[in-house]
Amino acid sequence: MENRMGKRINENISVLFYSDGLPVCVGKTMNVAPSGVFVENGCHSENENQDVDMAFVILNNNETNFYRVNAHVVHRSQTGLGLMIDHFDEGPYTNKGVQG
Repeated sequence: MENRMGKRINENISVLFYSDGLPVCVGKTMNVAPSGVFVENGCHSENENQDVDMAFVILNNNETNFYRVNAHVVHRSQTGLGLMIDHFDEGPYTNKGVQG
């Protein structure tokens, strides 16, 4: 039985993964929830229970919002990663570009 903390919504958002501060892989979300996301990606170096840095852009009412967050890999499959985002605070990132 899966433990979901919120309803998942099908969204197709481009995601950029970072390693040591450098972009290393691009993916696309399949579905998102307030505390988690499933991302299809082409790189498979991430393991379960590993923390990853990721960045993405959300367009909302003609505003471009950039986010960079830390996520925890809770599931890994051949098609992508199930990620849990513990502390998503959109305030510091809205309209300021990707923060490091």
